[in-house]
Amino acid sequence: MTIGEAIELVNRLVPNQISDQTKVDWLSALDQMVWRNILSNYDIDMDPFGGYGLDADPSIVLLVPEPFDVVYRWHLEMQIHGANGETARYNGAAEKYNAALQDYMDYVNRHFIPKRKCVRWW
Repeated sequence: MTIGEAIELVNRLVPNQISDQTKVDWLSALDQMVWRNILSNYDIDMDPFGGYGLDADPSIVLLVPEPFDVVYRWHLEMQIHGANGETARYNGAAEKYNAALQDYMDYVNRHFIPKRKCVRWW
């Protein structure tokens, strides 16, 4: 899924007044978290993720691949509902976001080798 596809999807499903740049910032924060807390802990051949800047190209492919990319939809919906103070809708989207993110973490854990970390005990 690309940045543009994620934003178009959520704008179609949840009409809102949040700027697309804010949504790009939310996607960037999510992918930074995915890189820092998940991908960087495994032997995966990819460059460190630095975030999406201002005026990011909508054709940039996001980090989480299909079929796990539904995490972006739920993340954006959760953020929109939170910004609008819609607690019940936020909680519903958050539950789906957390389940989608857990599915992706489980996939990564099953398919990639964790990096070895040297620990000194003295």
